[in-house]
Amino acid sequence: MVITLNRINRQYLEAIRQDKEKRKSITRNIFYISLLLVFATFMIDMILNTQATFVIMLVFCGISTLALITMLLLPLYTSEKPMYEVLISEIIKDINLNRQRNIDYQAFPKEKELFNRSGLYPKSTSKLNRFQMMLSTDYHTNINVFFTELFTQTDKSRVVYLKGLYLKFDTMNDQLFQIRSKGNEKHKGIKLKKEILEDKTRIFTEDLPVNETYLSLYKKLKDRYKQVEISGIDRQIHVSINHFFDFKKPKEISQEVYQSFYDKMIETIELIDEISEDISY
Repeated sequence: MVITLNRINRQYLEAIRQDKEKRKSITRNIFYISLLLVFATFMIDMILNTQATFVIMLVFCGISTLALITMLLLPLYTSEKPMYEVLISEIIKDINLNRQRNIDYQAFPKEKELFNRSGLYPKSTSKLNRFQMMLSTDYHTNINVFFTELFTQTDKSRVVYLKGLYLKFDTMNDQLFQIRSKGNEKHKGIKLKKEILEDKTRIFTEDLPVNETYLSLYKKLKDRYKQVEISGIDRQIHVSINHFFDFKKPKEISQEVYQSFYDKMIETIELIDEISEDISY
């Protein structure tokens, strides 16, 4: 185990070094290009002596100054990418080997449409997927698992709808429904009936009542994780749990760091197994 940890730590630190070098190279190129443009606009301004060229020169001066400051601050910044591309990837390999699982893992996948189909969140949200897993249980195959952040952003504000766990199960469900902690369903062109329970749970349905299986699942998950949403669409069940993960970027991979991440991923997989069994009617 010590040898394995040493290897993982070396890979992790090398990934951090390469990421910083890449960012530094990009910033350095921006700095040099902006300096060249400052010189070019300065020469043009010397000839034309117009206010427009002077303003453009000031803009390029600002860009070059910002690039220089960024280069100076880069050593203080560590990207989260090595955490997902190296550390958690190695943990999933460990789990597959020692827990006899067959989990496919991918860091930073580009999936978007899967979230839109559920109607839980606006289609206009930006999707930042940290990782995706695909796994099977005794009751379901090809379960999609995401650690994702769904948000909208303007110049003045950022609204985060979900930063946590998102699951998709293929099932025999034939109902269109949602069970939510807050907010309204986001299906386009479909109007669902809304019911608010005494505990503020929001239920959206067509004409049929929601299967008790999903209501029980919602109540159990909400007791643990507070903000939970469940969506039923044709032959699928989608489950989101906000603030499920609280990963902090480690400086290096020690035994304690590795074990803490390992335990969280085991907790995640065991939760998926539990939900899969709960909805296996």
